[in-house]
Amino acid sequence: MKTGPSAVLNSKTNLQSEMDSLRTRLTSTERERDQLRHKLQLLRHDPVLWLVSGCTSEVQDSGFLHPVTPRLVSVIVPVYNTRKFLEKCVRSVWNQLRTNFEVELLLCDDGSTDGSIDSAAYLAADSPIPMTVLTHPGGINRGVSATRNVAIRSSRGEFIALLDSDDYWEPEKLAEQIAFFDSHPDTNCVCSLAYNRDDSGRSVEGWGGTDIAGYYGQDAFPFELMLESDPVLNSSIVVRRRVLEDVGLYPDTMAHQAEDWLLLQKIALHGPIMLVRKPLLNYTIHPGNYTLRYFSEGLGPSTRLECFYNLLHFLLQRTEYRQTGEAVYRKCFPKLLPAAGRVHTLVQNFIDTHRDQTPEQFEQYLSDLQRQVDWQKMELEQLRKRSAGA
Repeated sequence: MKTGPSAVLNSKTNLQSEMDSLRTRLTSTERERDQLRHKLQLLRHDPVLWLVSGCTSEVQDSGFLHPVTPRLVSVIVPVYNTRKFLEKCVRSVWNQLRTNFEVELLLCDDGSTDGSIDSAAYLAADSPIPMTVLTHPGGINRGVSATRNVAIRSSRGEFIALLDSDDYWEPEKLAEQIAFFDSHPDTNCVCSLAYNRDDSGRSVEGWGGTDIAGYYGQDAFPFELMLESDPVLNSSIVVRRRVLEDVGLYPDTMAHQAEDWLLLQKIALHGPIMLVRKPLLNYTIHPGNYTLRYFSEGLGPSTRLECFYNLLHFLLQRTEYRQTGEAVYRKCFPKLLPAAGRVHTLVQNFIDTHRDQTPEQFEQYLSDLQRQVDWQKMELEQLRKRSAGA
């Protein structure tokens, strides 16, 4: 069978197209190879970067899917088995007093098994504001960091407000904070105080020994303070989207859910996180609350170490933050590892001398002790700052 000129021409065209495609892929592969080679060379000559690269993953890019809409607040709510609290949380967003801004609500379910996703869909159908319900592919569970990231990337707002699904806001919450932004245009992130509530909504004493959470004697939390502790209530935060576009979102792989603290540390690089000194949030304390687990299970030392590694990874990979990263390493690394070893020794000594206590008594003692230590450290830091400014 003879092959006509047009068939030969088509064959040559197809072959040329395949060759062009292969050349493009080869160029891309060579570029990736060169980038990896450069990273390996950096690791060989930089032991600190090598250390954090072995303990963390790449910084998550912001990856917003939509252009920004001015004067819009995007409220981000991660949901996981909180059906009991969800309607109260959502309605507190619906009931926000809006003056010169609009609100959208984005919920992302993290593979709930208690019917939370059905409740979210039911509420969305009746929502008076734009409300989107998102899930992970296949409805799987990926953790709170990845869940927040999905919702944030789908948002459109100039401002991003965070709200956990077991908390709820006072009606004037967003109005107060947007007014603060308007009167302080250089501010990039604001937070507020909160009422401590039990899971029935009753006022209760919180970690600081009062029914009000979030006040530590000052109205600004700079980067240096955020290195030492996290005094900011996550569900009170509103941050400008442009800051998240620069510092990225949450790392998907943090084991101890200290992702809030890490993100706030990075946000504070753009200036102090400012406090609106009013209780605009209702912070719910219940058995499933992570902060309760933080104290009762002694996650403090490991959380601090994990935040340290992830923060260093971010700082050392950015030219503009490289010097800050080196200073953080010199300040924090010598304290963190020895401190973890001392905690282990102290706990073992305590166990040896209190063997007559029940496990419940022992756990309660450690919880109370950790709370007192964290509170006293915060007070000492405030005293130190006041004496330095005197």
